[in-house]
Amino acid sequence: MSEVEDKKTKSIVLVKSNTLINARLSQKYTLNEQKLILWILSNVTEKHAVKNEELELDVIDFANLINSPRENIYREAKTIATKLLSKTLLLEDEDEKGFVACNWFSGMRYRSGRFYIRVYDGLIPHLINLKKCFTSYKLSYALTLQSSYAIRLYELLSQYIKIKNRTFDIDVLRQNLGIFNGELKQFGHFKERVLDISEREINSKTDIRISWEAIRKGRKVTHIKFLIESTESPGQEKDITNFVAEELETKLLALGVSENKIKDLLENYSAEYLIEKLTYVQSKINAGKIPKSPAGFFIKSVEENYKPLTEKEEIATRSGTKKVKNKKDDERLILEKELESAKKGLESVPAKYSEQLKEGFEKQVKFISEKLRKLEEVES
Repeated sequence: MSEVEDKKTKSIVLVKSNTLINARLSQKYTLNEQKLILWILSNVTEKHAVKNEELELDVIDFANLINSPRENIYREAKTIATKLLSKTLLLEDEDEKGFVACNWFSGMRYRSGRFYIRVYDGLIPHLINLKKCFTSYKLSYALTLQSSYAIRLYELLSQYIKIKNRTFDIDVLRQNLGIFNGELKQFGHFKERVLDISEREINSKTDIRISWEAIRKGRKVTHIKFLIESTESPGQEKDITNFVAEELETKLLALGVSENKIKDLLENYSAEYLIEKLTYVQSKINAGKIPKSPAGFFIKSVEENYKPLTEKEEIATRSGTKKVKNKKDDERLILEKELESAKKGLESVPAKYSEQLKEGFEKQVKFISEKLRKLEEVES
């Protein structure tokens, strides 16, 4: 990229809705495809909110962007355009339980050294006039990265810079990065090709510093937790405090928490703490363990500091439950045998014996039956 273009790019701030940031990709993207998408989106202006006009971009700028000789740019552009128009993305609106499946662009054409590109209509509201639930970053930081995975991770982690950490289900992270069809299936390969390279790139070339840790269930890695720090001074740090509060409010309203209670929670607890508890509640819901009142369960988890079990605690809990269950099974078996014996005794009392003996067996049957009934009530 030329010095002039580099200076111009450094002043560009790209803004995306968090729904667009979190989009799940249908296929893997090359580095040049990622850069072209960001470059095009950064040129979308307010006039596109009224009428989705074509963007007109100079081919020389594009050649500088992807470091390609100008004599090869027509072939390069044609290849990238054809591939991009075949790749879809999925935007999921968790609050309204809806989604949009689309392409980035509805058309791309080239003529006389100029590109003419039309962004898909449905993406425009995710790029301009955003008042809440958005992420912004300097385009120059993303364009300096030399890994397509690093670019995506930079976006996803910039969204949580104020919160300072973000945890991904590893399968969801793969979809966010466009990794499919068994690619990098072994965690060692995923670590080497994605996590380690992205960490080095982001830490050396952008305005954030990251580290990560693998969360395991048994021997299997199920989640990746990232820690995020800004390198900018407090006066320059991205101001997303309002975004955090507004995003929390939106999600908690969807969960069923009242506006007054949300206001009370935001006044008395940090955003980081509330997000931690919301993540905990959502993990319960995703696991099919849906509480009768999700809102009530969330509030209680905040007030009583519910925490997910560690792996050791989970194993101990399962083991303890199994022991209790086995103990109750043994108790039931003994009672059933005693009841069967008492019934046989009652049936076999000779007529010549007194009513007192018969009455004793009847009381024993009744007593054992009652104990069995109570045991069944506890188990149910």
